[in-house]
Amino acid sequence: GKLPPKEECPICMRALPLHAMLHTYAYCCGKTVCAGCDFQHQRKSRELAVPITCEFCREPVPESDEEALAPLRKRVELKDPEALFEMALYYRDGDSGLSVDQVKCIELLRESADLGFPDAQYQLGIYHYNGRMGLEQNEEEALKYYKEAVEGGHVQARHNLEYAEDGSGDDVAAMRHWRLSASGGVQA
Repeated sequence: GKLPPKEECPICMRALPLHAMLHTYAYCCGKTVCAGCDFQHQRKSRELAVPITCEFCREPVPESDEEALAPLRKRVELKDPEALFEMALYYRDGDSGLSVDQVKCIELLRESADLGFPDAQYQLGIYHYNGRMGLEQNEEEALKYYKEAVEGGHVQARHNLEYAEDGSGDDVAAMRHWRLSASGGVQA
């Protein structure tokens, strides 16, 4: 029961934080960069009064929804699991000029989850658990996806497993999940 090793930022080579708000995915090159490197690059770009570019590959940051979707679509065609996940969220929320499409969202999430992307596995677990996005409520399926996400290092999925184990009466497993999710930064 340990947390898996973390990916590293390709710029500073430090471990990427577990929390999704502390790193950035670049559609242009498919790299995930820590928030610190992202911030430093944007700050330096502003100081030098140059256009903001990708921290890693230096592609210009898109200025329109259409420009933003083009590199993401290319990453989706390449079956990049994080791009599949991001595109699924676009369809879920109707972002960047796309219409809300629950079926397409779930299809992309499943594809990303099948490629082992923990965020997609966790999101599918949420939808199955709550019976949302056109899926029927199915706790068994939700737990399957939570467990897959936990194997990939998703801390919030471990926290959700804690509640499931606690509800099943397995206090030892629930406490193990609680401790590991707390050590990963989840506050209950």
